[in-house]
Amino acid sequence: MAQLEIIDEVTGSKNQNEEWFSSDLTVVNRPKLLYMNIATQENIAIEMTFDSGSTWFNLQASKKNDFADLIRFALAPGETLNMRTPTAGGVTLDHLHIYSEVS
Repeated sequence: MAQLEIIDEVTGSKNQNEEWFSSDLTVVNRPKLLYMNIATQENIAIEMTFDSGSTWFNLQASKKNDFADLIRFALAPGETLNMRTPTAGGVTLDHLHIYSEVS
């Protein structure tokens, strides 16, 4: 596995439809592989956006999210990553870590 560095992390309670990162995550110049590790206390739906909240898609629903391994995805220049839950009552994040490969 490549060497990774943490680029952002989130913990704690988040309200329904509240964006989890205070600023959207972005990359410049070229696409970058990102890795995510997340654990929640509730059985909730998780949504991600790559366009500053214009479009949201469901990452995983109706399953407790507690991933032992990292989830890998690419982020291209111009894309803006953020996450939220549409679930009433919100969520408590044990942890959400976003990593990138060290160049």
